[in-house]
Amino acid sequence: MNQLKAEAWLTNELIKGGFASQGVTFFDQQGQAIYRAPEGINCLFWLRNTHWHLYSPLREIKPESDGRYLAVALSLNLQPREMQGTSIGLNLESRQLLLQQCTELSIGTLDVGKTLNQFIIRCQYLRERLETLWFPASNVSRKAGLERRLGQPPSLDQYYAELKKSRYEHSTSITAFQPIRQ
Repeated sequence: MNQLKAEAWLTNELIKGGFASQGVTFFDQQGQAIYRAPEGINCLFWLRNTHWHLYSPLREIKPESDGRYLAVALSLNLQPREMQGTSIGLNLESRQLLLQQCTELSIGTLDVGKTLNQFIIRCQYLRERLETLWFPASNVSRKAGLERRLGQPPSLDQYYAELKKSRYEHSTSITAFQPIRQ
């Protein structure tokens, strides 16, 4: 199957599944398309020969200061049961952790709707999983309070600042040690 046939077949399958509209050009000249799922997940499709690449951002990070978060995220790649055929990578240009999956297009055997739905579910799951790994249960209320004050989820920098502030407040509230006088 060549690139044009692959695009036509995949577009037709996406239309049948209700993911694309009839009569709309879905893929651009580079074989790329953007799909916005109702769940709020944005996906980039890239069709390369007979392979369908799916990408979705998990979180924006600063690699130079979010090294621990990056290590936790990338360590999930070593857990096949957790990842289920997907992988996490870092796009240095956009500073985003991306979930990626590559599927070979095989007419008659590939269920495009199921593949896309499973990818979206995996993306939602990993976003939540990374949050629970990074923000342990003891800090959930602090994170929730910060989110309420900001009106949106806090960035890692904002969360670190909040943690440092609370640690500083606790450390300055302790009175200095006084030697015992005899």
